Amino acid sequence: MKVEEKLNFILMFRYLIESGVPIIHSLSILEKTLSKYSHSIREMKRLINNGYPLFYSIQKSNLLSQLEISIIKIGENTENLAYALKKLEELLLKKKNLMGNLIRSLIFPFLFLFVLSFILVIFKNFIIPAFINLYVDMGIEIPMSFKVLGYLTSVFDIKLLSFLGLNIILISFIVYNLYRTNLKRWYRYIFMVPILGRIFYNAYVSLVLNLWAVALESGLPHSLTFRILQEETIEPFSSFFSFMYERSSKGELYEVVNFGNAFNKMYISQINSALESGELPFTLRKMAELAEIEANTALDTFNKILEPVMATLAGIITASLCLSIFLPIIHIVRNI
Repeated sequence: MKVEEKLNFILMFRYLIESGVPIIHSLSILEKTLSKYSHSIREMKRLINNGYPLFYSIQKSNLLSQLEISIIKIGENTENLAYALKKLEELLLKKKNLMGNLIRSLIFPFLFLFVLSFILVIFKNFIIPAFINLYVDMGIEIPMSFKVLGYLTSVFDIKLLSFLGLNIILISFIVYNLYRTNLKRWYRYIFMVPILGRIFYNAYVSLVLNLWAVALESGLPHSLTFRILQEETIEPFSSFFSFMYERSSKGELYEVVNFGNAFNKMYISQINSALESGELPFTLRKMAELAEIEANTALDTFNKILEPVMATLAGIITASLCLSIFLPIIHIVRNI
């Protein structure tokens, strides 16, 4: 389910629930409205009729991610489903905006690399062989600039590009299945990627803090909140909430310890201050907004770095191509 489709699903579902329509009847309306997912919604209805909770039915239908399902689980456990759906709607909207900004940032470099690859493939397969044959026919030594261009374009062989394309497809398949199998410990390595890793990290921190706030605002105790967060988050957050769950179960929740360095130190300081004052949900909301701002700032930094790098690279490649074309022509004219 795409983010826009998730938003429509959650929005319509929330309106129906707030209007007092029972869950089964609400799903029947959604089944007719969202015909593309009618089979999944029908399966949800069947599971609910058989006594399964709503969050489990959605999980089996694969309509939402695990973190999104956990918000519905919190709302269902606290009998405040409409509130949870509203908060999930807000999170999905923020996720949509961030993803849109990220995609727009990556369109330019991908188009640049595609056009560059196309040009170099033409040079390798048509222009370079024509000039080399001309040099051989005229008995002229091949200029160094053309040798360098031939070396640079050697990687743009059709067979090699096909091989790389197959490897990209294979890696994408592995990553996709890794996502589906939910191997939590592997996701932390994504956060280590320079610049882009910070974007994903801060965006995920914003989701985690919002989920934490929703759980507390819904009336869940700390121990149950940590238990849910432990199950639904990835590393290093899963280990952090597992540690906090053990402490809260023993009645030792006097302060939050940054186990595994999951959060920024400033966040931990703010959480402990809010824990003492009793304003933890409000503070978590504000920190989630701050994490979202940091994700957008990291994205802006990525754009600012990307633009001059791409412009410099384009200038170097253009100059190299011009020299590679005109120097051999000048060399030929001099030897006539």
